Amino acid sequence: MQAKVQKQIDCWHYCEQRRQIRGKIFLRQFKRLQDSLAPDMVARINALENRNDFSLVLDVLLDFDRDELGYFVLKGHLRAELQLICQRCLENMHFPMDIDVSY
Repeated sequence: MQAKVQKQIDCWHYCEQRRQIRGKIFLRQFKRLQDSLAPDMVARINALENRNDFSLVLDVLLDFDRDELGYFVLKGHLRAELQLICQRCLENMHFPMDIDVSY
């Protein structure tokens, strides 16, 4: 069973039901992340005309399940295209985030 991305979820309940979450989270919801982003990307994120710009999102795929021993398992994938500030030279830096998650 597939569900949409929510702010809070009941992981144990989702594992029992073997649910999958697939969706997009707009980067403007990650306030702490914005401190590390390039100023022009922060401006794009916060601009009213970009409120539905799907290039400014975190793609999320999470699978909740149980393993062969009955333990709860979370596996998934996170993807986003970020513009960060390089900590060495302080220039903008393209950072494609592509992460596999397993817990």
